[in-house]
Amino acid sequence: MDQELATLDEQMKSELQSIKDKYASLKKGVKAKYKKHLEKTYANGYKLKSMNDITMNDLSRLCEKLSSVTGNKVKPEGITEGGLFFPGLPDKQYKTMRLCVRQHGNWPWIHDFDNVIESWRDDEAIILPKGNTIHTYLKSFHGAPLWTLDELKLWESSFNEIGLQRVGNYPTKRSLITREKMCGE
Repeated sequence: MDQELATLDEQMKSELQSIKDKYASLKKGVKAKYKKHLEKTYANGYKLKSMNDITMNDLSRLCEKLSSVTGNKVKPEGITEGGLFFPGLPDKQYKTMRLCVRQHGNWPWIHDFDNVIESWRDDEAIILPKGNTIHTYLKSFHGAPLWTLDELKLWESSFNEIGLQRVGNYPTKRSLITREKMCGE
């Protein structure tokens, strides 16, 4: 009888360990599958100073340049503080650089989103007067690619071409990744 109980006890321990291993494997698979949705960028970017008046035409040219160098379409975002974002990312992904021009400039309301680049081309209305400094804010949600320092350097080069110069430091690499926790973590 003692032998039977010992054998039964070992079988139960073995089955319990098997269940724990399967659960750990399943949990690991779920984490890997949803990890990209748990990581996002939600951080201060760098500051930009306008070395000359920045116009709607300048931002139209900037978006065309950024679209060319990033391989993704970049457009002005219809948001109060102003921003540039990647429309058309798959699966509701969202990635933007908010420009926060509202305190120093005038970000226009975008009525025709589909043709904003074309409608801003050759428009010399000033969005940000010379000598003002703006703060940028970086966001990427719903599995969109995170912002990287290399990407920010690429954008900085394009900003320089229209008269926006970075002042101060880049954000830290660590600040560009915000991780949400899964249930049970």
